[in-house]
Amino acid sequence: MYSLPGFRTMVGVLLCLVIPGRVDLAAREGLYAPHRPGDAALVRVVNLSPRKDSPPLRLGPVRFPPKPAMTAGPYRPVPRGVYRLPGPERTVVSPEPASFVTIVTGFAPEPGEKHHVFQDTPHDDPARAQLVFYNLSEKELGLVVADSGKAIFPPFSGPASATVALNAVAVELEIRHNGVAMVVTEVLLSRGDSTAVFAVPRHPGLVGFTARASVVQD
Repeated sequence: MYSLPGFRTMVGVLLCLVIPGRVDLAAREGLYAPHRPGDAALVRVVNLSPRKDSPPLRLGPVRFPPKPAMTAGPYRPVPRGVYRLPGPERTVVSPEPASFVTIVTGFAPEPGEKHHVFQDTPHDDPARAQLVFYNLSEKELGLVVADSGKAIFPPFSGPASATVALNAVAVELEIRHNGVAMVVTEVLLSRGDSTAVFAVPRHPGLVGFTARASVVQD
């Protein structure tokens, strides 16, 4: 298991990489996705590989370019349909119109291309921040406020996700397993924005990854 100081340094670097200074679609009314398309889903790809770029991905007419290691792409409009992802598991994605979908790749410790598909909760409140916790581990993990120990998400096993709306604030969070902090990360929660915290299995323990959502219009 990695030491907490090492995690603080690692996650701090990741935060610098994945929270951009601008978003691809200018937010209106303080929301990262103020208007959901009625005839398309919004889909993003997150690459959690520690070293490798993700391969390009195509869902019908929409191409998702390769993503560098440990980065999250913006949501892109994808027409309704049934799409099969590459890889030995041949995962199927069936995005519904006006829905949000996150496709995660690069998180599996074993060789081979593996994906997991999450149905995300839209964020429609410009006055509050949205926090999403993605647990890619089979361990029961919870997310708590570091200084108070207050639980934001009680422990649950993955792969699974949970979502909550919170006041906008800068906060230090801990990903805990059996009450022990495995990862410590700082996040800046902003009104109208959606921020994701990913718990990623990585031998011999876990790593954390944080990304702020954005939407691109092609």
